[in-house]
Amino acid sequence: MCGLSAFALLNSTDTAIVAPLGTDAVAALGLASAVWLLTYGSVYGALSPISIAVARAHAGQDLRAIDRILRAGLLLGAAMGMVAAVVVILLYPAMPWLGQPDELLAMVFGYWITLALSQIPMGLLEMTRETYAAIDRPWTGVALGNVAVVLNVPLSIVLVHGGLGLPALGLLGAGIGTLAAMMVGVIVALAKLRRDGLLPGGTPLQDILAEARRLLLPCLGAGVQYLAEASAFSGGMLLIGLLGPVPLAASQIVLSVATLVYMLPLGIAVAAGLRLAGALGADETTRLRPIAVTTLLGTSLWMGITALVFVLGGSAFAGWFSDDPAVLVLAAQLFGLVALMQLADGLQSVAVGGLRGLNDVRVPTIATVVGYWVLSLPIGWGLAFPLDLGAAGIWIGFFIGLSVAAAVLVPRLLARTG
Repeated sequence: MCGLSAFALLNSTDTAIVAPLGTDAVAALGLASAVWLLTYGSVYGALSPISIAVARAHAGQDLRAIDRILRAGLLLGAAMGMVAAVVVILLYPAMPWLGQPDELLAMVFGYWITLALSQIPMGLLEMTRETYAAIDRPWTGVALGNVAVVLNVPLSIVLVHGGLGLPALGLLGAGIGTLAAMMVGVIVALAKLRRDGLLPGGTPLQDILAEARRLLLPCLGAGVQYLAEASAFSGGMLLIGLLGPVPLAASQIVLSVATLVYMLPLGIAVAAGLRLAGALGADETTRLRPIAVTTLLGTSLWMGITALVFVLGGSAFAGWFSDDPAVLVLAAQLFGLVALMQLADGLQSVAVGGLRGLNDVRVPTIATVVGYWVLSLPIGWGLAFPLDLGAAGIWIGFFIGLSVAAAVLVPRLLARTG
């Protein structure tokens, strides 16, 4: 969860810091963030099987295997981050062909490049977090991820608005601040891993490469699931971008807050996979059903509470980020729709995470792809454009598609653990 939760916090603080620059600046930031999520979501998902492998090795108290898997995971995390960075950079010239406004693209170029490069350290931070979660030290990983979040606030404030003798760099300053904060976070995380004896050294390079090759196929399979989700949300934001800066800015505000809330069920999904994998590794099958039921109930309770908060406090949340009346009115409406979508999204995410821990990948992958690409986006487009519901139509489409996915995956998880 560290990678996406750190991104959610960084994205929310960047949105708040950039908000005084105006609606166009927030809309431009939302455009770049949507494309960043497209690739990093798949990197995040691709790394999840590695944490499950670490959990199984930890359950068997195989310290040499943990060292080998962790080193292979760090190698894969860096490599996937590099590929993702290149993809994001190459996508920038395609934005005019997708109908995105020229004025926003000109404004966002520097932020776009620096945010793309940040995928490399973010991949390493996520691998570190997943390792600590797999060895039953989750809060250590969370603390390491938040190093970058804390550093980003003063760095971005100074670089965006100027200060301490530095010029105001606008959106570019937010990108530089985020990238610098993540790089410092990686240095701290690697030092912590070594200090805790998790990187003792001595593992032959050929063993590390062999482990990386062994992990690559399950990593790619998991990455496809998260790519379906991340690319669908990115595609939704790009469709909203066709409606103009105000709908895009309002959606960016709503998504930045909703993503923070979503981090808890996402973390529960990761934990469910790790716990179920650990129970299987220890041959404790009687623990499977209680783990599944507890995670689903906890997710339902959390998302129900946050849905109520969104409905009642949407206008107040929007006011934290913008003073544009048109943005505030639309954002308040969208908060109510996203509240419904989040409940379905949380349940299907936990089901996917739990099934992955049980080595059940094929059906969840199909259900995820169908939910997002066969249902959510086509329905959203039809509601937004032919039926003229605008940005609200996109979010209604996501609610429908994710509800169908949850209806398929939750019963499957319960059946597999029963």
